[in-house]
Amino acid sequence: MNTQTAAADPREMSRTHRIARLLALAGGCLAAGAASGELPVHQDLGPLGLGGHAISGSTPAGVGGIAEAYADGQTAWSTYAGVEHVYRFELDGWRTLRLVNDQGAGVGTDHDYMLLDGLAHSRQSIMADIWETATDGVRFWNEEGVIVLPAGVYYLSVDEWTGAFVPRDPAGGAYAVTLSIEPPPPFPGTPEADEDLGVLAPGSVRLTGTTVGASSIFEGYRDAQGRFISEWMTGLGERIYAFEVATRAQAAIVNREGVGVGSDHEHFLLAGLGFHPFFGPVGESEVFVPVAEQALGYVAEEGSFEQLGENRYSPILEPGVTYYIAVDTFSGSAEGTYDLDLVLTEFVPPEAPGAIHLGQVGTAGEAITIHSLDSDFDTMLAVWDADGVLLAENDDAIGIRQSTVTLTLGEGEYYFSISGYSTTFGDGFLASVYEFSVNGNAAGEAGDASWSTPIASGENVFYAFTIGSEPECIADFDGSGGVDVNDLLGFLGAFRQQDPAADISGDGAVTVDDLLGYLGAFRAGC
Repeated sequence: MNTQTAAADPREMSRTHRIARLLALAGGCLAAGAASGELPVHQDLGPLGLGGHAISGSTPAGVGGIAEAYADGQTAWSTYAGVEHVYRFELDGWRTLRLVNDQGAGVGTDHDYMLLDGLAHSRQSIMADIWETATDGVRFWNEEGVIVLPAGVYYLSVDEWTGAFVPRDPAGGAYAVTLSIEPPPPFPGTPEADEDLGVLAPGSVRLTGTTVGASSIFEGYRDAQGRFISEWMTGLGERIYAFEVATRAQAAIVNREGVGVGSDHEHFLLAGLGFHPFFGPVGESEVFVPVAEQALGYVAEEGSFEQLGENRYSPILEPGVTYYIAVDTFSGSAEGTYDLDLVLTEFVPPEAPGAIHLGQVGTAGEAITIHSLDSDFDTMLAVWDADGVLLAENDDAIGIRQSTVTLTLGEGEYYFSISGYSTTFGDGFLASVYEFSVNGNAAGEAGDASWSTPIASGENVFYAFTIGSEPECIADFDGSGGVDVNDLLGFLGAFRQQDPAADISGDGAVTVDDLLGYLGAFRAGC
C-alpha cells in the first residue's frame, strides 16, 4: 500500500495518493483494520420469551474459527483461533438477561461467552498481535453474567479460550448454559422535557426553578461512547429543558446565584433523552440505575459545557436538532432553587490547520477506517470536518495503545490529527498536546491511503483528505475525468524524470514496480 511521510511535499503526496490503489491491482496486501465480513450463525433461536432457555453443544478441536478476539469499543478479549458457535435470538422489549454455566465454574472446556449486537469482524491489533476481531460486542460473560437490554436482535458467541501470549491448540469440547430471560428492573418513568424553549438565536436565556419535587429519573450521565460524564449518583430530582438553535452555536451556563451559593446543582447538555439501566458501580451503587446515554457535556457551576477527563471541549450545536439541558441535584446535597443563564454563542469556523494532504481516500456514503495501528507508541487520533467540527476521537482502540475510528462521511474535505498520549481534542481543530507526551513513529491508514510520520513530544501532525462523490479512477493520471493515451504518456514522462508523482508505491523510489503497477491500472481502466 501507498505510504506517505510528513517530510514529503504535500503537492506530490496529493498526486501520489490519487493513484494509491494501484497496489491493489498489482497484488496489494490485507491491512489491519480492513473489513472482513460477518460471523456465521450456528443456530437461530428466534424470539425468546420469559424463562430459561438451554443452550448446549460441543465446539470441535483445532483451529478454524473466525473470531480470535471480541471488542465492545472500549475493551477487548482474545480467545484465539478455536471454532466459535454463534446463536441468534430476539427480544421483544426491555429484558434482564442472565447467563449461567450449567457445567459449573472450572468444569469442562474453558469457554468464554460473548454477547454481541452484530456480526461484524475485522483485523485489529490486540496484545501486540493482529487478531480477527468481532467488533459488535455488548458485554463479556465469563462463567455467568447479567445485563439489561432493549428490544432487538442479539447474538451469543460460545468460543474456547486457548491461552494468552502463547496460545495452545484448541481442544474443543462440550458446553451447556442457560440463558434466562427475565422482566427488566422497574423503571422510574419516561424522561420528558419540563419546558420547551423553542428555537434559540445566539444570546442568553434565563432558567429559573426548583428541583424540589421534580422528576427523578437520571442517576448518571454517559456520552455516546459509553464514557461517564458524571461518575457520581444524581438520584434526586432533575429539571429538563428542550431547545433548538437557529445557527451553529456553542453553549455555556452562568450561575446567577454565584459559584458555591445555593443548592449544589449539576448541569448536563444532552443530545437526547434515551437512557439505559446501568449495573454499578455508579458512585457507591451496585444495582441497576437509569443512566442518560446521550450526554454531550457537563458544567458544575458555570462555564462552557465540557466533557470530563481527557476530552474537555464545548461541542458545536447544529440547527434542526433538539437538545436538552438537565439541571440535576448532586447526590448528598439538598434539592432547591436555581437561577441560571443559558448562553449561546454563534460558532465561527476557524482557519484550517496546515496539513499534509492525502488526496481522495474514499467515496461518499461508504465507511472508511482511519487508524494508527502500525505506530510504535501510544497514539491519540481525532477527525474533523472542514469547519472544524470534531467528528470522532480515539485514544486506545479496543484496549490497545493505538487508535482507530470508522466513519461514513459525505463528499468534502476532512482532517485528522495524530499525536501521543496525552492530547485534548475539541471542536475548532483543537489538539492540545501535553508538553511531555509520549512520542515515536506514527503510522497507519486512512481509507485507501497509508501514512507515516515521526511525532515528537508535545507535537501533533494534521493530515487532510477528501471524500469523493464517486470512486476515484487511479489510472486517470492527469485528472481529466477519463483514461486515454495522455494519462499513459504523462505517467511515462514522470517515470523517466524520476518524478515523485510516479512513485505510486510510496516507498520513496521510482522503480519498475511503479511502472508495472500503473500499466496494470491503465489496462483495467476506470
